Amino acid sequence: MKISIRKYAEALAESLKGKESMTDANKSIENFLKILRRNRKTKLLRRFFTVFEKVWMEKNNQLGVKAVFPSDPSEVEKSEMEKSLSEALGKDVILSAFVDEKMIGGLKLEFDDYVVDGSIRKNLEILKIKLINS
Repeated sequence: MKISIRKYAEALAESLKGKESMTDANKSIENFLKILRRNRKTKLLRRFFTVFEKVWMEKNNQLGVKAVFPSDPSEVEKSEMEKSLSEALGKDVILSAFVDEKMIGGLKLEFDDYVVDGSIRKNLEILKIKLINS
């Protein structure tokens, strides 16, 4: 029976659940790596992290959100955004903030398969299309 990379990720996430200390977590990871080596599945490790991250976040009701700002946001702004997005999306949001100096203003959010582009540039493009079509 072939075990998928997702099944391995789910097994590791389950074994890490409730681990209080780094020592216990490291032991679980070490045992997991031994199992992969014994089953000759070490080549799965190249893709494993992305699958594991997704599984871990699902199991822990978390969502990774990439936020693109025109300038570096303060810690307070990032914290307030995480809180607002967590309330709106019903999950614990883990915000990754990036700066795009080409942005005039506004904000762009990316999560799961969604892109919410509230940048001024995008709004100007939409306005231009509406003006041309009317």
